[in-house]
Amino acid sequence: MKPNAGKGIHVVLDNLSTRTTPEVKEWLVKNPQVHFHFTPVGSSWLNQIEIWFGILTRQPVRRGTFSSVNVLIKQIRDYINS
Repeated sequence: MKPNAGKGIHVVLDNLSTRTTPEVKEWLVKNPQVHFHFTPVGSSWLNQIEIWFGILTRQPVRRGTFSSVNVLIKQIRDYINS
């Protein structure tokens, strides 16, 4: 038995044109359980990740003094959990 049998698979992708080639479209026709969802042009989930790491850099990390990597990790985790 296949683990995803009878279930839809949803994939979120950027709008790169390679995702809409005839080969990809043909593959999607053969695999109707797979559904592609594209992010809007001009926006990207990567922007959100960049913003998140920017906040982490500015808040708990910048100007900090850490005696070890473990202390740095604890500082970041404390910030996230606060």
